[in-house]
Amino acid sequence: MSYQISRQWSDKFIPEIKRILCDFFIDVAPMEKDCTEATDLIVMQTTGASIACRVRKNEYRFFNDMTIRSRLQSGMKTEISKIIDGFGQYYFYGYADKQEESIEKWLLGDLNVFRAHLIRKGCMNVLSSEISNNDGTFFRSFDPYIIDGFIVRQFDKKDTFTEVA
Repeated sequence: MSYQISRQWSDKFIPEIKRILCDFFIDVAPMEKDCTEATDLIVMQTTGASIACRVRKNEYRFFNDMTIRSRLQSGMKTEISKIIDGFGQYYFYGYADKQEESIEKWLLGDLNVFRAHLIRKGCMNVLSSEISNNDGTFFRSFDPYIIDGFIVRQFDKKDTFTEVA
């Protein structure tokens, strides 16, 4: 799939991702702030946090499996290189529903925790061997549930919302 087609497919989920992330980054202010400071909502992160987003097709929904692009035939920089270089604070990872109209399951991961885990354990002990997508892109996968502290929040429409403290 070309970059433009892939980007067009994933961008249709951006409005929904923004609504989901709003629930994480914006909260109702405590009553005392409302009463004394004209504050109804508070922004949980004010650092200008950057968020990498990936939505996979439903047919690729595998429990305990997240993939990150590791190489492009074109030689362009990939997600894993950018993450290792320190870019991105969070990683939103979702799976489209069968109709590809909505996000059925998602998690929000802390990329600082991921980077620290890569440093402590080494890339090859965290990430799978490189796998070809047969379209000039390659990826590596990892199990987000084995990295302590990586998952900040997750949701599955079939289950319930889970907040990870």
